[in-house]
Amino acid sequence: MTRQPGTPVRDHRLLAALGAGALAVGAVADRVVPVRRPGDREPDAPLCLRGRVGLVRATLRNWPLVAFDRLGPRGVPLVYRTAAGQSVLCRSRSTDLFEAVSVISGWEYPAGELGLGGPDPFVVVDLGAHIGTFLLYLQAVLGERGFSGVAVEPLAANFSLLRENCRRNGVTGVRLVQAAAAGACGSAVLRTDVPPDAGYLDPGCADGERVATVELGELCAQAGIETVSLLKMDIEGGEYEVLDASWPFMSGHVRTVVMEFHERGPGADFAALSARLSEVFEVRLLHRGPETGVLAAHRRE
Repeated sequence: MTRQPGTPVRDHRLLAALGAGALAVGAVADRVVPVRRPGDREPDAPLCLRGRVGLVRATLRNWPLVAFDRLGPRGVPLVYRTAAGQSVLCRSRSTDLFEAVSVISGWEYPAGELGLGGPDPFVVVDLGAHIGTFLLYLQAVLGERGFSGVAVEPLAANFSLLRENCRRNGVTGVRLVQAAAAGACGSAVLRTDVPPDAGYLDPGCADGERVATVELGELCAQAGIETVSLLKMDIEGGEYEVLDASWPFMSGHVRTVVMEFHERGPGADFAALSARLSEVFEVRLLHRGPETGVLAAHRRE
């Protein structure tokens, strides 16, 4: 992983020892106190602390490492081992950990909503890939069936982790693109004074990170993709621009959509997204909070 300026080199032997110790402690604790994963998620119910703990324990084998993650220095690269045997590199005291748990566990995007029963080849386009957790989730649920596609992530620090997590877990059939999904190909300013999973395009930001932008239809044309089995979007409010600009491609070439949406007011809310998507897709609200939610849209036969 690329070291950021001013960040001290970490003692990798110490981190490896911490990880091994956490794995051993987790194995013993799981035998003594059985893991209780939360039940089915209610659309409007937030996950309580007990539920979060249960989800972390059900998803990670070395879950005691979370104590160091929450209380230790910021930005330390920690390796988590998932119940499926995968290796996930996260930054300590960041949003990486629970983002990884909520996605890899299927809590954010239930496997039954991913359109996995469609024909092969299974092709995914991941807009807002963050550190690669959705790709690892797909790898676990698809198993030997495999998949190919494109993953797009604009923030340089996230993209470095995305590439490393794919390398660690043998995700080789997906083209990684450092860019932001937008209404047109070009460049824009990404706001970076927010958590690493919440950066968004902001034309009025004077000191953000300038990034390349890609439009969905053009992105798929360049990758030689004609049909997208699954389009996942988590682009911090940019979904409205992408939907407007790329609707001709989406309406004709995408089978299933899962999307984290961000509500900004009338015309930029779930109702507006649902109205557009319902022209072609059956739309389901999976869960919803005060300002964000997740939906699934399945193409009508």
